[in-house]
Amino acid sequence: MSHEFFRNLYIKQNNCLIMCFQKIKTLLVNPAKFFKDVSKEKGYWTVLKFYVPVYLAALVIQILASIPIYYGTPLFKVSILTGLLGIIAAFVGPFIGTFFVNLGVLIVGGRKGFFNTFKAVTYGTLVVVGYGVLSSIISLLLFLMKLEGNPASVMLMTVISIIGVGHMLIASSIGVSIYHSISRIKAFFGIILVPLVILVLLVIIGVTFFAGLV
Repeated sequence: MSHEFFRNLYIKQNNCLIMCFQKIKTLLVNPAKFFKDVSKEKGYWTVLKFYVPVYLAALVIQILASIPIYYGTPLFKVSILTGLLGIIAAFVGPFIGTFFVNLGVLIVGGRKGFFNTFKAVTYGTLVVVGYGVLSSIISLLLFLMKLEGNPASVMLMTVISIIGVGHMLIASSIGVSIYHSISRIKAFFGIILVPLVILVLLVIIGVTFFAGLV
C-alpha cells in the first residue's frame, strides 16, 4: 500500500515537472500560443501558483551558482540577503510591476483590466528569470575556468542580459496585445512608457543632485 502511494506520488510529481517545463518552453519559443493557452485562467493565485515556484527555484539555482564565486567576500552576504528578499519579491513584485505597467497600457488604449495586464507581465517576467539562471550558470563556468574578469566574458554577460530583457518585453507585449485587444506596438510602448519616464526622472534628479555637489 505504502509502496503504491509513493509510486503514484513520484509519477504525479514527474508529470507536474514535465508540464511545467513544457509550459516554460512554450512561453520562450511561442509566446502567442502560451498566452492563448492560459487565456482562460482566472484569479491572481492561479498565475502566482505557477510563477512563484518557478521564480523561487530559479532564485535557489542562482544563489547556489554564486556560492563558489562570492563565498568569503562581502558580495556573498549581499547575495544571500538578495535571495531572502527575493522570497518576498516573488509575491509582491508582480503587483508592483503591474501597477506601473498598467498605467502605460491604459494610456495607449488598453481597457481590459488590471488582471489581464498582471497575467501578461507576470508570466512574461519568467522569460528574464530564465535568462538570469542561464547567466548565473555561465558565470560559474567562467569562474571555474578563471575567465570571469576577461573583457570578452563581461561582454558575453552583458549581451545575455540585453537579450533577456528584450525577449521579456516581446513576450509581455504579445500577452498584453492579446488580452487588451491592442496592437503589439501599442502594447510594447504601453509596457515601457511609465518605467521609462521614471528612469528619466531619476537620471535627471541624480544629475541635478551631483551637479549641486560640485
